[in-house]
Amino acid sequence: APEGVYLSQEPFLMLLKDTDGDDRADTTEYLLDGFDPHDTHHAISAFDVDHGGGIYMCEGRFLHSQVETPWGPQRMTDGGVWRFDHHSWKVERVMQLDVNNPWGVAHDAYGQTFVNDASGGDQFWMLGYSIKIPHAAEMAKVSKFNYEHHIRPTSGSEFIHSRHFPDDVQGDYIYTNSIGFLGIKDFEVVEDGSEIKGHFRQNLLQSTDGNFRPCDLEIAPDGSLYFVDWHNTLIGHMQHSARDPLRNSEYGRIYRITYPSRPLVEPPQIEGEPIEQLFANLKLPEMNARKRSQRELRGRDREAVLAAAEAFARANPDSDLLQLEALWATWGQQAPSLNLLNRCITALDHRVRAAAVRVVRHCLHLLPEPQKYLMVAANDSHPRVRLEALSAGSWLGGREGAAVALAVASNPTDKWIRNALNAAMLTLGTDATELIETASFNPNQLSVDLDTLLASQLPGAAKPKNVRTKSPKFENKGFVATYELGQRVFYEEGSCNTCHRDHGRGITGMYPPLVESEWVT
Repeated sequence: APEGVYLSQEPFLMLLKDTDGDDRADTTEYLLDGFDPHDTHHAISAFDVDHGGGIYMCEGRFLHSQVETPWGPQRMTDGGVWRFDHHSWKVERVMQLDVNNPWGVAHDAYGQTFVNDASGGDQFWMLGYSIKIPHAAEMAKVSKFNYEHHIRPTSGSEFIHSRHFPDDVQGDYIYTNSIGFLGIKDFEVVEDGSEIKGHFRQNLLQSTDGNFRPCDLEIAPDGSLYFVDWHNTLIGHMQHSARDPLRNSEYGRIYRITYPSRPLVEPPQIEGEPIEQLFANLKLPEMNARKRSQRELRGRDREAVLAAAEAFARANPDSDLLQLEALWATWGQQAPSLNLLNRCITALDHRVRAAAVRVVRHCLHLLPEPQKYLMVAANDSHPRVRLEALSAGSWLGGREGAAVALAVASNPTDKWIRNALNAAMLTLGTDATELIETASFNPNQLSVDLDTLLASQLPGAAKPKNVRTKSPKFENKGFVATYELGQRVFYEEGSCNTCHRDHGRGITGMYPPLVESEWVT
């Protein structure tokens, strides 16, 4: 970040600053305290930053964090994703889902967030799980990004936006696997109504070296792809002693992938460049070049950046994406332009409209009457924009937030919106009921059943696959009860399906089958 390097050193989040330009930390600030340190491979990690400077941090299962903030204590148990805004000192649990070890966060070109859950190998498009709910609750799952193909465990994630690589992979989502399959998976990003999901394209890279442990990756300024190989024999924290001599910190490697038939990209000039040049960089096809230029802008004079953002937007009136980049530049100064916000929230491209609502969501404390923008978005023609409005409304809270949720529920819904409405009613239900009882909202406008909505029972969450046979054993109620308990253990409590898979056949050469096993009766 412009202000320094953020470091996870549990139980602290720390900020290191280089004050004399020698690339070594001269000062250390302890910013936050209370992140659970007792299982370090679950602790806050896999940082990524949005265009407002908010830092996303993953935290895994088995930890119980309680972080003191000026806005009150913030808690997390059983895994999720934090967002820390160092300007407002807000610390928020922005994904409250049953996850194990989320070890990767990435944002696409329009600011949508994607989370990599290592243990199960599941990748999640996060918007549908970003509703504010009570601490003790967890959102039900609808689907996963890599719905048709995955192998556990995974780590790190990135989007390909580089002229150095072929045209057909631009915008693809990639992540690493470090056990069983050892390499990098590549997914084509697919739009499906409100949802963003991934269609498996290829194994970008694979190794036969059993110690090969790729764990993170990033597109470099020259357009090439760098990835980190942890390269270790031992990877478990339970199976082997922590002092086993085979554990080491000496053999890690960093690799660089290039595409020989295409030229590398000329790295953009960023550090110390004039503000006008930084805005010119926002036209580059490389997303990371744009992100790094935005990061540089966040460290510049506020008034100069705000004026340049408006000028840049005026000079590029025909590009919705460049209008969004200009809006993001003002958000990075914690002074989102109302002019640019209005322009983006009414843009032709639904992805830009959704991104504008995300800005409102994280600027509720900065904008006058944020509910006005959310009500517009709640009635948008595209379901993703409405879902963004619902998420923001849950964080706005109160009668205003409930009004946004009811407006979303008055429009067509899909499984993602219905599942999010179920979660939102946990915090907004009382206010929604009050709006109806005081005739401030007409329930006849709803597109869903009112009682089902208030009971958080709308259909939307995924159901476990029904693998019952026609065995006469199911005629016995006691057997049925035992079967249902076992199904819950297999899918949820024990996470058995993580390795053995839904079909019980495991993965050849990696995880053993249960089907036709002599050990299973």
